[in-house]
Amino acid sequence: MRLLAVIRSYSRCRVAPQDGCRLIYSSGLENEADDNKGVEMDVKIVATKVCSHYPGLLSELKDMGVMCEVLFVEEHPEIVELHVIRHSPNLMVNGKVVFRRQPTPLELRNFFGKPK
Repeated sequence: MRLLAVIRSYSRCRVAPQDGCRLIYSSGLENEADDNKGVEMDVKIVATKVCSHYPGLLSELKDMGVMCEVLFVEEHPEIVELHVIRHSPNLMVNGKVVFRRQPTPLELRNFFGKPK
């Protein structure tokens, strides 16, 4: 029941969902060695279906050439429980939550090693 309460709390956002995209591009993590650049990463946005912020995050990632998959908490409650998700959107890379909020474009460029 606790998990359902968490999912219900996400329903406060008021915007219609948009389709996500599937991963296939990536670059190195900011904390990793330069030789990791170009290594494929598993990038996922974890959000509610009605979150007003995830479409902007999805757009920013697409503009940088970083493809991702969108996982909706309503359809993947196990992700919510496993990663203690409390807000929307979240950005996961290689199975780790790297942002528990909407990152700025600068934070995304720095994280994915993309120049402006």
